[in-house]
Amino acid sequence: PSDLYNWPASSSGWNISGDGQSVVGLAWGNAGMTRATGWRNGVTNDLGSTMNGQSSRANAANFDGSVIGGWQDWGGWTRACGLG
Repeated sequence: PSDLYNWPASSSGWNISGDGQSVVGLAWGNAGMTRATGWRNGVTNDLGSTMNGQSSRANAANFDGSVIGGWQDWGGWTRACGLG
């Protein structure tokens, strides 16, 4: 996690994998940015951002949580992206 965000200040889940072992969503940092985030086996993982200083969110996971899809802010635009 980046010190820039004092990560995480709070978080929310947006989807659960089919096997129920992974949750994906976002974490809010104190700087007001969000980061795509995943939780598995009690461990929080910062899935990052493909654009420095822009928000991201994980929206969906496949059955075993090995493939994650979400979105990435891009200078006022939003684009879909896949994380694996």
